[in-house]
Amino acid sequence: MGLLTGAAWTLPTARSAEAQLVPVPPPSPPTTPWVEPLPVPLVAQPTALDPAPYGPGHQGWGYAAPVLTYELVARRALHSFHSELPPSVIFGFDGTFPGTTIDAWYGQPILIRYRNDLLIDHVGFGSTDLIVHLHNFHTPAESDGGPWDWVGPGGYVDCHYPMLRAGFSTGRVPPLHADDSGGDVRESLTTLFFHYHRPEFTTAGVYRGLAGMFRIFDADTTPGMS
Repeated sequence: MGLLTGAAWTLPTARSAEAQLVPVPPPSPPTTPWVEPLPVPLVAQPTALDPAPYGPGHQGWGYAAPVLTYELVARRALHSFHSELPPSVIFGFDGTFPGTTIDAWYGQPILIRYRNDLLIDHVGFGSTDLIVHLHNFHTPAESDGGPWDWVGPGGYVDCHYPMLRAGFSTGRVPPLHADDSGGDVRESLTTLFFHYHRPEFTTAGVYRGLAGMFRIFDADTTPGMS
């Protein structure tokens, strides 16, 4: 009993000594609040892609070939989070934090090429393997940013978004709630975001800056759209 009691009393002391060896990062420096304007990301503009996307590699191409194509480039850049702090190194789509916004419309299929221009010799927080997931959208599997489908620096991945509401292929949506494609208007998604999605590094990639807004419109939200 004496040995057990002695061990119980010495254990916390040993753990405390070990804990003292772990370096503790300093707290974030104080900054003046409410002096920095809210950043408003730029909206991406359609662009031609070279080489052209490979249609047969996308299961939705036959019924929803893209009418617009975009390219977002993940690259290293300096970003100022506050005028009282030194610039920070980010991985940003088009070198911005947050990344460039995508505006899309139901019934207007698009394809986005996510190009990886990150440095291959990066050391430190985050990974330079790139894969992008459009969070919560109804997307063909090969374009969904599956966590194992990353490309390294110098590569790119094409994601095809048919821009169709859930239920379009089932024939089961009640006519009262069906859009022109047969999708369920009750499943309309409007304000989404796309983000870095590599296993074990998702959080680090998003903290680094690899995320952006994806806004979806339709005839009810955009005058002149049909």
